[in-house]
Amino acid sequence: MQIYKKWIKPFLFLMDPEKAHHFTLISQNIMGKTKINKLLKPLFHFDDPVLETVLFGLHFKNPVGLPAGCDKKGNTIQTWDTYSFGWATCGSITHLPQPGNPKPRLFRMVKDDSLQINLGLNSIGAQAMKKKIGQKKPSYPFGISIARTTDIPDEEAVEDYMKSFQTLYSLPDYFEINISCPNIPDTEYFKRGSFLPNLFEKLKNANTQNKPLLVKIAPCLEDDELKLVLDNMREYEMHGMIISNLLKDFSGIAPKSEVRQGGISGKLLEPYTNQMIRKVYQRTDGKLPIIGLGGIFTGKDAYEKIKLGASLLQLYSSMVLEGPGVVKRVLKELAYLVKQDGHQNFQQAIGKY
Repeated sequence: MQIYKKWIKPFLFLMDPEKAHHFTLISQNIMGKTKINKLLKPLFHFDDPVLETVLFGLHFKNPVGLPAGCDKKGNTIQTWDTYSFGWATCGSITHLPQPGNPKPRLFRMVKDDSLQINLGLNSIGAQAMKKKIGQKKPSYPFGISIARTTDIPDEEAVEDYMKSFQTLYSLPDYFEINISCPNIPDTEYFKRGSFLPNLFEKLKNANTQNKPLLVKIAPCLEDDELKLVLDNMREYEMHGMIISNLLKDFSGIAPKSEVRQGGISGKLLEPYTNQMIRKVYQRTDGKLPIIGLGGIFTGKDAYEKIKLGASLLQLYSSMVLEGPGVVKRVLKELAYLVKQDGHQNFQQAIGKY
């Protein structure tokens, strides 16, 4: 939209990225409470039956969702369909509240169509999230991402996840299990010993309503690490995989002046997630639902992930860099490409590369 490009984006980009992010969420929350979103919805709305799908027993108007990391407090969870998101995830949330890493911790890489993120799992805590969301369930599928509290011993990590899971269990349609945050001091614990089987077994046993459990992985797992995750997901009946979290080591693909601690999202992440989507789809014979994200700026980007094996998609960086109108544009282009290939629904294109 020209209004965003000419007026809103220049204003937001004068701010520190994290302040601009908070300003946007506050504005979104106010618009939701005052029903301004209903006035805006026709500007951003796009529907096409070719993009509808049912997965995990949930109906999605389209496959493009908002990933965890945007709304960490659940303040705006009811409002994202204004911009034609088909579903949304809030969090990641940890059991205990924590401030995250020191600021500044969010950076724009405009020339690379990417973001550099080092938030460090800042979180209001599971109890506060429960009070905040309450009964405010949106009309579209929504989930909560849970991660471990950073400042606890590794041996307490499983119990920490479970406390969040049990506290929040009644709220979402699905859970994202974040085992791959790249901007906390140590995420290697998941490879050690019995962590994954213990966590997945406890989640399975506590999941009395059989809510979808989606495991979020890093983009650059070694083959043995990926096998470990997939084997345990299969044994304990996890429902799907989110590919992927941020790219932690980007020293070889970004200017040295822009290499900081944390991870990157956006276009610089795209080739890594696409490669991992293809690999997981092939190794699971297409039987494990994959949610693909990383570098989706166009319908072509989205369609590529679908043809590599993704059943659902998420985007965030493109919305930050190009505005909320990007979702409608991606969906419109995606619907055109699906029809151009002669498909009645995008699901027919999954894994067709």
